[in-house]
Amino acid sequence: AALVVVILGGGPVNAATPFAVTTIVDRVGRWASGRQWPPFFVTFFGAALAASAAVLLAEASQRWALGIDNPQSSSLVIAGGIIVLLAGVGLVAAVQDGLNGFPVTAVGRVFYLMLTTSAVLAGVGVVLALAAQLDLAGSFLTDPLQGIRTGLLWWAPPLAAAATVASAIGARTPARLLAISGMTGALGYAVYMVLS
Repeated sequence: AALVVVILGGGPVNAATPFAVTTIVDRVGRWASGRQWPPFFVTFFGAALAASAAVLLAEASQRWALGIDNPQSSSLVIAGGIIVLLAGVGLVAAVQDGLNGFPVTAVGRVFYLMLTTSAVLAGVGVVLALAAQLDLAGSFLTDPLQGIRTGLLWWAPPLAAAATVASAIGARTPARLLAISGMTGALGYAVYMVLS
């Protein structure tokens, strides 16, 4: 999560916050799953935690002049915080089921993905609506890509590789596939840079 925020142009505090939030979301998610909480609510509370961290960081920055006045700060922290909640593996599994001739399973997986994604949107939306009602800083979002650094960035593909490997580790990918995952992430980001 922190590496993605750095790639998007975030500073050290913007990168450290999603790292901490992601760690907490992972621990809370494991705890809640162990108590048989439905995945929708686990995802909802994880997204709400990420958005709460962004709002609190923006409010603290405004009150105590922490020097985090970048208008994209809240958006970057939320983007970094919810990245682990997005259903990338589930999407791959749904497409794979569809391609292998299991349309009913594929549709079921797609419905589950839509439900999980709506939990992320609801968690972030509820926190931002409450923050707006309480007139807190960070209750607005901007496009996090507005602050992205432009030009040929030699360090972006290695960061993308590291982020991909970290995500693969989080998804419990076998160790023999981590190098391939990293190369795929670096190549994908390099192609993105060339095409954009």
